[in-house]
Amino acid sequence: MPEVSALLLSLLSAFLWGTYCNPLKHLRSFSPWQFSNDLLLGGLLLSWASFGLGGGGRWGPEVALPLLSGVIWAAGNYAGLRAVRELGLAYSYSFLNLSAAVAFLWGILLFREMGVGPPLALASLGLMLMLLGAFVLAESLEERGKKKGVRWGVLGALCFGTFGGAGVAASLDAGISPLQYCALVAVGAWTVYFLRSLLAGDLLPWLRGEGREHGLGLLAGLLWMGGNLLNFSAAPSLGVAVAFPLGTASTVVAVLWGVLYYREFGELGRGARARAVLGILLVVLGVAGLGAARILA
Repeated sequence: MPEVSALLLSLLSAFLWGTYCNPLKHLRSFSPWQFSNDLLLGGLLLSWASFGLGGGGRWGPEVALPLLSGVIWAAGNYAGLRAVRELGLAYSYSFLNLSAAVAFLWGILLFREMGVGPPLALASLGLMLMLLGAFVLAESLEERGKKKGVRWGVLGALCFGTFGGAGVAASLDAGISPLQYCALVAVGAWTVYFLRSLLAGDLLPWLRGEGREHGLGLLAGLLWMGGNLLNFSAAPSLGVAVAFPLGTASTVVAVLWGVLYYREFGELGRGARARAVLGILLVVLGVAGLGAARILA
């Protein structure tokens, strides 16, 4: 795949990843666990349909890698949804954006995706701008006394960065295609949530839930898995050190949803809004730096 096309796929994945938590804002009765059951069901349907249309895969011991990645994602998703519930879309995504640094370090340190030189320096600068932008965005919301939500966001970032960094790179090295990776990730994550619901006694309440609640979860799953399919299809060309961090430009998308549609800024003053704009610009500059580094590498 030409690298320009791969860059565009990664940026489109950022839009889908920045949007997939929106249905959570409209739930009336489902908990994050119940919501995630439907989310993963939607992800299963889309990923296996794509995998079936895209050809076969390898079925040896290497399938344990994406299955384990699915378990890691399940933990990150729960942490992320808790962060969204406690902090709102804009604020929580600012911390979840730290997953870009985690994936970048996996790609550079463990999988040697980019040699020492100007491209690595430019990519590092781009990543730092993205993280600085996320910090500025978080500060712009002027939230205090919500340390629990911040901890959930950081935990989610660690899990997501490992899932999208080490999980993808190791699976690709083992011969797992991006489509097969997505399909098996969905199986691993779904298993975690299904077993949890079964053991906690939430399975029947989930099954008997309103059609509207199920529909919101399924929609979220289609958006989430669509982002996975696009981003991980770009990974063979870009490497996870670039593809996944580009996808975490979803911070900007989530902030725009949170600010423009959900009015999460409330009555914040002009200074807070100015800092939010600055944060978005920093993230955009960081994305440009990562893209340029990949082209130069």
